[in-house]
Amino acid sequence: MDNPPYPIGSVMNGHVMTTQGWVMLGTRLQGSVMTPTGWVKDATTDAGRLGAGIAIGAAGLLVGIIGLIMANASVSLMTGTGTNWTGAAITIIAVISATLANFLIKAPLWTTIVTGAVGLLLVVLSVVSVIYLEVQLEDRRQELEDVFGAPTQGLAPSPIAQA
Repeated sequence: MDNPPYPIGSVMNGHVMTTQGWVMLGTRLQGSVMTPTGWVKDATTDAGRLGAGIAIGAAGLLVGIIGLIMANASVSLMTGTGTNWTGAAITIIAVISATLANFLIKAPLWTTIVTGAVGLLLVVLSVVSVIYLEVQLEDRRQELEDVFGAPTQGLAPSPIAQA
């Protein structure tokens, strides 16, 4: 247990004075004055924010990587790209959440910038990957339409309606 940079038990108008970065561990009654029994470092100081910022950034980027893996899953004409777009959405939400959380807890600026920059790269990769898969899928549909001569999207006209 450390000590704050001023005398423990400094009292002003009946209130124990505090200093930036220190929190009272407890108090005890000495005569008519409550005095602190000890001091601990405040978790909201720069060191606490740095650790929290790194943890939040790493967790957000980890979820973003999972979303990127989902965005790169294989597709077929039967399954489509729904899960791929879900993976891209997970990446986007995870990166925005981690960057915003770092900003809101006032983490050191470099943790917010690194989380945002690496996250932006993950978002671009996942969205470009899904768009590429959509283009490939459309090429396959066009190929099938050329082979079978009928549109693969929508229904063929009814022979009864033609009569």
